[in-house]
Formats: sequence, C-alpha cells, structure tokens
Amino acid sequence: MGHLPHALRPLRLTASLLGLFALGGIVSTSSGCGGPTEKGCLYENWSGTCQLQQLTLVRTIDAFPQSFVVLEAMYAPQDHGGNYTPGAVREEIRVGADQEDALRAHLEANKTVQCKTAQVTTTGCAEGKLALNIPPYQTVDTRADTGPKGCQQLETNPELAQENRSATAMSTLQFEENSESLKPEVQAQIQTVAGQMKSDPAIECVAISGYITPGEGLGLAERRARAIKSALVAAGVDSSRFVTYGATVGVANTEEARQMAKAENRKVTLHVIIRKK
Repeated sequence: MGHLPHALRPLRLTASLLGLFALGGIVSTSSGCGGPTEKGCLYENWSGTCQLQQLTLVRTIDAFPQSFVVLEAMYAPQDHGGNYTPGAVREEIRVGADQEDALRAHLEANKTVQCKTAQVTTTGCAEGKLALNIPPYQTVDTRADTGPKGCQQLETNPELAQENRSATAMSTLQFEENSESLKPEVQAQIQTVAGQMKSDPAIECVAISGYITPGEGLGLAERRARAIKSALVAAGVDSSRFVTYGATVGVANTEEARQMAKAENRKVTLHVIIRKK
C-alpha cells in the first residue's frame, strides 16, 4: 500500500486526537469526583451518619482576659450500602481554653452524628460540603470552683492529714528487701487502684505511705512511696490527687532487729484521706 500524500497526514492525526478526547469524556462522567452519572451527581442528596475519628488541638490563641483553643474534629461518613460514600470532613471548633476538657468530653459522648451533603446552587455537579449535625455544646461554668483541689487542700487545711489513721484503706503493696522496684503483682494492683480513682472523682486525695524494716536505708520508704505515685500517674491519674509520706519507724540496725523484721512490713499503703461529700 502506497504512502498517503503529505496533505492528508494532519487529518489522520486530528482524527486520533478526537478519539482520545471522546474516550476521556466518557471516563470523566463515570469516575470523576462529584461528576455527573446516569442518576445525577455523584454525592447528590447523600445522607447518613458520620463517626468521629480524630480530635486534635491545632492551635492555642493567647489573649487577654481569656485564651482560646481550636480543636479539629475529623468525621468519616459511614457506608450505608450505596454506590458512593463521601470522604472525611474536618471541622474546627473554637472555645475558651478553660472549656477544652468539657468540649472533648461532649464530642466523645456524641461520636456518631447525622450528616448529609449540603445543596449547591452552582450549575453542574460541584460537590457540596458535608454538613454535620453535632449537638450544640453548652459552656460549662468553671469559675465557681476556684479553690485548691485534690491534696493541695492539705496546704490550707493541714488538719485533714490527721484523718490518715482512720481513713479508708485502698491497697497495700509489697516490696523486696532493699528494693523500690515494682513486682508484677504490684503493677496489677496499681492498675486496679488507677481504675478505681478514674471512675470515682469523689476520691480527691490519697495518702501514699512508704515503710521499711530494720536494716533498710532511711530514704527507701520515701522512694517506695514515690515509685507507686509515679506508676499511678503513668496509669492516667492526676498527680494532684496524691501525697507521699515516708515512715521512719523500726529502723534499729541490729542483728536482733533484722531477725525480727517481717517481709510484710516492706510495703506501701494507700489511704483515701479526702473524699468529696
């Protein structure tokens, strides 16, 4: 077959380009984000539920007389069996810095909310923003309780510490001789105490008292108490709810005293000394 004249070659190239443009048009109508389909726009009139996936502090605004925080809440639409589900949406919420904890609790309590795509007034199929129906947050008045909290109350009312002897016992934790290391069974006890305190905010102050037996170093009692406090704080309990003591009794460094020392006295005790009424 002979070569086509040069004058006809541009016509062949033009036909190929037109074929590509036609194919591209078909692809865009079936898979483009927000593009038209045979039944309408991709996410048109979508409605369902959205689940809170992430809550992040994005910035702090320092101002006088009140500072603010901005939290970003990311919600993901839940697939309800349709052909298309919109992507996740992020909402920024600004509240006073003293309201951050209360707002977080409010959003966590309302993790699943109703949502739908907002209608758009433009022509074509511009994707409408996903509208979230988050229950309104009611500001919590944090000014009423401005006094000392937790064990800080002992600074203004030392008499509370005198109730330690008759206070409610929570736990006794045992140690090896000359050691402040936490044994596996002690770690398990710590998790139990931490769970109890986190579920009962009325427990405002717990005394952590460390003990030693004769022959052990004087500072070991306080170190044992501090080790327990550090473990409880690491388990999620606020440090202001603890006060530590180191007992200094029964430390005579004699052979007879060492023989009389009992393993159960190498311990730390926990007592509730302030409970909110």
